[in-house]
Amino acid sequence: MTAEEVLSVLCYANEYDQLPVRHNEDLMNADLAKECPINVEEKCMPMESPHTKAHLLLQAHFSRLQLPCSDYYTDLKSVLDQAIRIIQAMIDVAAEAGWLATTVRIQTLLQMVVQGRWVSESSLLCLPHIEPFMARRIESSTKHQVECLPELIAYCGGNYEKLARHLRPDVEESSIEAVFQVLERLPRLSINASLLNCNSNEEDAQIHTSAAIKSHKIELNLG
Repeated sequence: MTAEEVLSVLCYANEYDQLPVRHNEDLMNADLAKECPINVEEKCMPMESPHTKAHLLLQAHFSRLQLPCSDYYTDLKSVLDQAIRIIQAMIDVAAEAGWLATTVRIQTLLQMVVQGRWVSESSLLCLPHIEPFMARRIESSTKHQVECLPELIAYCGGNYEKLARHLRPDVEESSIEAVFQVLERLPRLSINASLLNCNSNEEDAQIHTSAAIKSHKIELNLG
C-alpha cells in the first residue's frame, strides 16, 4: 500500500463513523480541501462524510493549517486521540501478514501523527520555533551541508554559536537556546558492524576477513 492508501484506511476506520459533520460543515470541508495536498475530490470522497472530515483534519494537522472554527479543533483532538490506537492495530495486522513495506509506511504515518508533520518535510521542522523558510535558509547558508536533523547536530558539534548565527535574523535568543537544548538532548547511538566469512575454517576466515571485511562506524541521531 502507498502512504496515501494507508492514510485512507485509517480514516475509514469504524471509530470515525460518528465524527460530527454539523450544518454547513460540508461547505467548510470543501474549502479546507482546497488547502490540503491530497485531493479528496479526486478520490470521490463526499464532503458530508465523517471519514472525509477525518481525512481533512489529519491533513490539516500534518500541514499545520488553520482550521475554520473552534469546533474543528475539538474534532481534531478526537481524531488524534483515536488515531494512535487504530494505527497500532494496523501495524499488528500488517506485520502479522508479513507485509514489510506496508508496515513501515504505517509506522511512518504514526510518526506523522505524533509530530504533526508530513514525512516529506525537512526533519529540521521537528525543532521548536523552526519554520519552513528557516530550514531552507539553514540549508542554503551552510551550502547544503545541513539538510536534516542529524546533519545539523554534526554541523554544530555542541557549539552554540554555529547554530545561533543562522537563526538570529529570525528568532529571539531565548528561542535559539531552546533549539540548542533540544539538539543537545537528542540521543546518539554509535554502532560498529562487521561481516565475517563463516563458511571457511578459522585460518581461512582470517585471510578472507583481512581482504574482504567491511567495517563501518555509523552515527545515528535518534529523535
